Amino acid sequence: MHRTHLDLLTAMVESRGARLRFLAPYCPGDNPIEPCFNQFKKWLKRWGDWAAENDETQVLGFALRSCVTAAQVAEFYRNCGYSVRLDLRV
Repeated sequence: MHRTHLDLLTAMVESRGARLRFLAPYCPGDNPIEPCFNQFKKWLKRWGDWAAENDETQVLGFALRSCVTAAQVAEFYRNCGYSVRLDLRV
């Protein structure tokens, strides 16, 4: 990560009651995006024909809202060892 704005980013995150933590580089076991990508790939395999016939932006938006719930995302983070507060909203 480029650290030019690290102090500002840290202050923004902490102002919301969270703590900024960095993932180890290239460590899929500690990266909650990996199971999310897996869910997306499963969805894309199932709905690939529909996806091929529609606009990419529409497909991505629909897929991301359909294939993973907020509870699943929270579980992905917990499984990677992070604490999760569902009451935090941007």
